[in-house]
Amino acid sequence: GLEGAGKDAEQDIDTCSVASSRVSRASGRSATSTSSVASEFIQDRMGGSQIKAAMKTFVRSMVRGQQMVVISPDGALRKCTCSLDRKLKSFSIELNGAVRRIALADMSEVFQGNEPADIDTPLDHLCSTV
Repeated sequence: GLEGAGKDAEQDIDTCSVASSRVSRASGRSATSTSSVASEFIQDRMGGSQIKAAMKTFVRSMVRGQQMVVISPDGALRKCTCSLDRKLKSFSIELNGAVRRIALADMSEVFQGNEPADIDTPLDHLCSTV
């Protein structure tokens, strides 16, 4: 649900969350094989202790909240703050005083680059879409 500012903020966060929280139902490919290949690559490049340290740093920074930019379906860029709760159960997006919380258990994939192809939001190789 949304908390905070008025109707404009609610409309902005709903629109922007399309780029950050829409799940592609049309994608029939498996993300697992890509993820495991990437995981093996990372493990080959970094030792286990380096991975743990990098994850710890990432999680701490996300619990504090990080400023990010979301892309709305019309291509407009909007600054927001994204964070994880302390129990690492939900991801929050704060935009114009409105907050949208998404349970991590409800996230099925994280796309990189121009995927997924079935959304109207203009994406490029720098995008990540949940």
